Amino acid sequence: MCCSTCTIEVYDDDNLIENAANVGMYLGECLEGIKTRHVSVGDVRYIGLFTAIELVTNRETKEVFSPAVMGEIGKMLRQNGLFTFIMASNMGSIIFIVPPLCIKKDQLDEGLAIIEKSLEISDREVKR
Repeated sequence: MCCSTCTIEVYDDDNLIENAANVGMYLGECLEGIKTRHVSVGDVRYIGLFTAIELVTNRETKEVFSPAVMGEIGKMLRQNGLFTFIMASNMGSIIFIVPPLCIKKDQLDEGLAIIEKSLEISDREVKR
């Protein structure tokens, strides 16, 4: 049976904290790029590998998407092999991106490509 000391040793031995910091900076840069390319992205938030994409129907009013639209996005993500938490409520329309600490940049790029493809759905629904 493993203890918390063993867990900390794995974090250290596998350089998970350093990887999360480095790949997290890269992820933040990628999210800023996604924000500029997709009109439905109201904002992106990130600290390390804990990140979120806020989707809005209008960047000025910050109106959220309906659960139906967010459900379509979630369905597309899952159909393409990406399983992540989607929030669709009056508090926001958010795609959470929280990969494992051991993720590599090429794996992250693969997941972000799937997310960008799914954002075509919300981009079509933006109120201009």
